[in-house]
Amino acid sequence: MGSWRARSTRRVCCRACCDLARGLLVGSGLAAAACAGVPKGVVVPTAERLIAAPARDSAGPDPVLLTHLLRGLYFASEGHAAAAIPHLRLAQMYDPNSAFIDERLSDAWSASGDEAHARAVLAEGLRKNPEAAGLNLIAGRLRANEQRFADAKAHFARAFAADTVLSAAAPGYVDALLWLKERPGALAVAALALQRSGETDAPALGMAQAFEDHGELAAALDYYRHARQERPADEHAVAGEVRVLSLLGRDREGADALVPLFERYPDEVTVYLQMARLLRRAKAKEAERYREAALQQSAGDPDQRLRVAASDLFDGRVAAGVAVLRDTLREHPEHLDTRLYLARALIDSRDYSGGLDLLAEPSAPSVAAVHRLRAECYAALGAGPDFVREARAAMQAGVAADEVLPLTQTLAGRFAVETALGLRDELVVGIAVPATELDLSLAVLLDHAGQSAAAVALVDELWQREPDDVDLCLRWADLQARHGSLTAAIDVLTQLLRDNPDDVSRLNALGFLLADSGRDLAQAEVWLRRAYRLAPEQGFVTDSLGWLCFRLGRFAEARRLLEQANHSAPNDAEILLHLGEVYGALGLVDEARRAFAQGLASGPSADVAARLRAQGSGRRA
Repeated sequence: MGSWRARSTRRVCCRACCDLARGLLVGSGLAAAACAGVPKGVVVPTAERLIAAPARDSAGPDPVLLTHLLRGLYFASEGHAAAAIPHLRLAQMYDPNSAFIDERLSDAWSASGDEAHARAVLAEGLRKNPEAAGLNLIAGRLRANEQRFADAKAHFARAFAADTVLSAAAPGYVDALLWLKERPGALAVAALALQRSGETDAPALGMAQAFEDHGELAAALDYYRHARQERPADEHAVAGEVRVLSLLGRDREGADALVPLFERYPDEVTVYLQMARLLRRAKAKEAERYREAALQQSAGDPDQRLRVAASDLFDGRVAAGVAVLRDTLREHPEHLDTRLYLARALIDSRDYSGGLDLLAEPSAPSVAAVHRLRAECYAALGAGPDFVREARAAMQAGVAADEVLPLTQTLAGRFAVETALGLRDELVVGIAVPATELDLSLAVLLDHAGQSAAAVALVDELWQREPDDVDLCLRWADLQARHGSLTAAIDVLTQLLRDNPDDVSRLNALGFLLADSGRDLAQAEVWLRRAYRLAPEQGFVTDSLGWLCFRLGRFAEARRLLEQANHSAPNDAEILLHLGEVYGALGLVDEARRAFAQGLASGPSADVAARLRAQGSGRRA
């Protein structure tokens, strides 16, 4: 599980000794004195004290306090929280009212995985120093993760009042206000933060991300541009500006935003490709010039050529991407990544025989990845024994035992459940496979075949056996949402997200479930926009955001996103189902029928197949 708060890079010290400690620590390369619990790999000094305790001076800090504090800070800075805790606790005994020590000790407990102690230190620190900026910053982040946004707002407001942590507090403060529907307040705080912060530490980027997460795209664009003014080469600011402009349908402006990067990165192929993609979406004629420039710059370099092909495929230009891959493979027949990528492109285009021919060429090496793709082709062609042969060869050549699940998933939709189960059993004969992996592969096949009750019972048993397995938890929630208790699924996913609020899989799972069920579209939008901000090229994330837009009645925006998702993850039945529904809402009947037919041909699960058939026949499942 993830820590319940991010660390602050700027701290507040309420005592003179802590100011001195910070000054000594920076750039000093301190080691630590020998003590119990020194972690492996930390050099133990030969002297009794590396930091010699000065003579007692009534006007200065206590020398023993300073010694323990510096040792604790050293261990914490080196990532050895367990070694830092004893020293910080001793320092706390000498100065029990120091908010700075409480803050660092709470951080150390959290980093060691002991959240109970971390919270206890934080609570006691706030009791002693309720206005301490650093402690309030930590508390604000904790309350925000718990989705207690009124409390988070109060803590962030106290932290925001101090210049020392203003830049760290401002994004959280803006986010809490937006959750509370206090948009004018959020805009006012953001403007004030820019006025008060220095040019080198302005919080514009974090505030832009908060506005983007809440769908405030105009404000997000403004603050991404502020961030670029502060740091022109900041890749996150550039990517944010381009991403928001694209979401707004202003791809031409997004291309213009990339222009300054050519001065800094004149030979970077990816900049040319991004420019080409944006201009292509804007239907600008010069798009191909940038692609041609990328091809010229990547000449002779197969790795760079892969980027060109990937850009074509991501935009749905399959023929162009495949052509680049074939040309590259002719020039570099030994380049395995090109061969694998071309095989994947052929498989995604349903040219399974072509994929097999490519992977059977004399120059194709006998490695796990090659056998893995050959197995997928044979499964798609319905050749069960050949699938087993290649899948076992893949595992014997180095594919880990945890590949049983994805290999099993290739069987789903291609064979009847009894046949698929038999092939799975043949696959694992004589191979050490964890019991959980084997049982989960059974649950996947049962669920895909429509035997939902058996799948739910099996995953429920697995999750009870391994309650800390996040993947099992996500699968349990998915099955519960479709075949059991929607409320229970939402509750579990909500807790998972509190534990790690920036995990893309958790954000997507909860956001999609809320959007699909219509439970809370406003909350779903925040989670899905955050997931998209963190992983804009993941097809499943783009699909979820597009589906949310459909649910909100924003059909044109939904179409752009779902077409992009379909290019990113071709032949995904659920994406095609969503895309077909959007086409239908826009009156594009022929396009909708093609999407539904393509989805049915891709081997969908029983419930998705039922929905595809219903939509294709004009009924709703």
